[in-house]
Amino acid sequence: MLESLRDPMALIGNIVIPILCFAFFVLPNSTITENAELSAESTLQLVAMISMSTSLFGFSTAIAQDKQDGFADYLKSLPYGLKPRVYAHIIGVTVITLLGIVILIACSVITTSFTIDINLLLRRLVCC
Repeated sequence: MLESLRDPMALIGNIVIPILCFAFFVLPNSTITENAELSAESTLQLVAMISMSTSLFGFSTAIAQDKQDGFADYLKSLPYGLKPRVYAHIIGVTVITLLGIVILIACSVITTSFTIDINLLLRRLVCC
């Protein structure tokens, strides 16, 4: 996780860009900001963007860095293998994803009429 936090492009690409998308595409549209359901839908769509970009970017850079240095070959020879390293990547990506989601939802709650009910959340999770 510290490797991801040291890489500014990981944080900019995964947290700042979806918030800028929110600021440039959602906030100027008054029909979305005044309607609670539309603002919730747009926020949930950007939450999906955060989670997908963080997962793809986080895992791809972590795997590339592991292959670049010779430390991964050493870890394969240990009794635990690569499982702790993979779990660490999963935890790091999850923490960065949750950080981006919390910041985006906080921005949405402050600037729009964001309210979410369980029916809307379930509809969007099932994609119907």
